[in-house]
Amino acid sequence: MPRSPLRISPCAISWSHIHTRRPLPGELERRAHVYPDELTALLAEYHAVYLAARKTLLVPRVMEEIRRLGS
Repeated sequence: MPRSPLRISPCAISWSHIHTRRPLPGELERRAHVYPDELTALLAEYHAVYLAARKTLLVPRVMEEIRRLGS
């Protein structure tokens, strides 16, 4: 019987590949150039989600700083 992924010991996971892999956004951009029909929409969705998350995180901080400078 195959093991459930939840039962795999953390010690069994190999971390040696971490420094040799590209970060996900860069890899997605590279592959979207090679396979534009398949990945352009996914890349556009990634960019939209990334920018929305950045906006959610940054706008309150920027507004706080503007208020601080105005007082």
